[in-house]
Parts: sequence; structure tokens; C-alpha cells
Amino acid sequence: MLLEGVQLYLMVVLVFNTTIRPLYLYAVGYGLPLAVVIISAITYPDGYGTTQQ
Repeated sequence: MLLEGVQLYLMVVLVFNTTIRPLYLYAVGYGLPLAVVIISAITYPDGYGTTQQ
């Protein structure tokens, strides 16, 4: 939602002076949640997945 708000702001307010590339938005949007999942999986690996085989 934060990145959607930033993108909306860039589209509406800063139409002619956009300096943030979409690649940076993608990196933040996918990178931060990935970092949280990786850190969580490393600290508590039993919390991910199911016990069913």
C-alpha cells in the first residue's frame, strides 16, 4: 500500500519531475518482504511449512 501511494503521488503531483524509477519501487516492494521472510525463516525454521507429508 505504501508503494501504491508513492506511485499515485508521483503520477498525480510530480507529473513532470519524477526521479524515482519503477525499478526502485519494485526492489523495495519485493525486497523488504523477502528480507523479513528470510530473517524469520532463519530464526525460527520450524514455523514455516506444515507437518503433513
